[in-house]
Amino acid sequence: MRAALLLAGLCFGCSSNVAFLSSDGLSTLVLIEVGFEPKATAYDLTNAPVVEQEASGDTYALGYVSSVATLRMAPGPLSLSANGSLLPPAEGRHHLEGSEWIAVTELPTSIENLRYDLLPRCSEFDASQQRVLFQRQGEETVTAAVALDPERVLAATSVGRFFIITSSATIPLTQLSTATPHWAAVVHDGEVWLVGPGRRVMHGRPERGFVDAPPLPFDLRNASTVVVSAQGDAPFELFVTTAELAVAHFDGRAWRQIRGPSPLGEEGRQQQGLVWIEPGTVALLGTSASSVLDLAVDGSERQSPVDLPTQPSIDTIWAAAWIDGVGPVIGSRYAIMFRRDGDGWSRLSISTTLTPRVDFILDLGEGAFLAGGQSGQYVERGPGPEFCPTPHTIGGGSPMRFARLGDGWIAFTADDTQVIARLVTRL
Repeated sequence: MRAALLLAGLCFGCSSNVAFLSSDGLSTLVLIEVGFEPKATAYDLTNAPVVEQEASGDTYALGYVSSVATLRMAPGPLSLSANGSLLPPAEGRHHLEGSEWIAVTELPTSIENLRYDLLPRCSEFDASQQRVLFQRQGEETVTAAVALDPERVLAATSVGRFFIITSSATIPLTQLSTATPHWAAVVHDGEVWLVGPGRRVMHGRPERGFVDAPPLPFDLRNASTVVVSAQGDAPFELFVTTAELAVAHFDGRAWRQIRGPSPLGEEGRQQQGLVWIEPGTVALLGTSASSVLDLAVDGSERQSPVDLPTQPSIDTIWAAAWIDGVGPVIGSRYAIMFRRDGDGWSRLSISTTLTPRVDFILDLGEGAFLAGGQSGQYVERGPGPEFCPTPHTIGGGSPMRFARLGDGWIAFTADDTQVIARLVTRL
């Protein structure tokens, strides 16, 4: 964040008496005026790093690296109540003394004990937007969809056609050959990696083109392929799994097979999946109904049990994804969600009967995510004990793929003749 100045006007009628406080490195400021009834006001410094606010009497400034959304605040006066949440510890604490902000290490008890009403994580969405993307060629389906940036999604189909999708347009990428890998895709640091069929791998960007990468150590014979990349600041690496649960690892120079094929567990009730855990380690879904397989690049394996509650029929782990701010998350056919906790998995208290199966998990940012799928129902969930039980039903055929787009997401569905984009936007 660029350095800026917070300006608190103390003039009481004159414009020259001001106190300056640097906002460098901060995303949120909370000004607290102490009095018979304290008043607290939040400011979003990412949008307006210069604050002009008259301060009177006993005033404190709390600076936060976290955004207002992460702090569950909204710019403007905070709703203070005895039943709210305590103000989180601030990275910056200053007290206004005369016309100067003085850094303090401790806050008065009256400030430490202030509580505010958290904004609900649940959002209202509009799922009414939809448009025909293209006419299907035979049984053509969308096999891969990834967000290139907040405003563009790259989609690939089973016959090797590629499209850029925005909120208002669909752009065919006719310059890409149908021989370009199109079974699975992942984006890492702005670079798109495309894999399958066969052993072919390519990387690049639509605006500059794609080039061949080292080939896979095995053939991909089924579009049911999953590719994941390292997350955060971890060193770059890729993992690929096949429908037969073989796994390969790419260290940036060459691929190496680290697991051979094996049958899906539990008499075919399983679905393969993959989620990055930490450098050199992924969790593989599909070997068992009630556990995932921790797999390291040296080929070592460890079964990690998942405590699935008793259901009318056998429940199985069905989907996985990495969520920024939360880490690895998995979901079951009965919509039971878990997050990685040390070397195991702890249940998130956000189950609901409104989503009969978790076919996909999609990162929505700020630690929130979406989970659902069967019958086209989607439920927005937060990372903690809260969740949003209202389903967002998107009709018009079975969902194929999903990708984040803008402040919402896009779901690709199909009928007998065409593929349709269902745009879901946050209100």
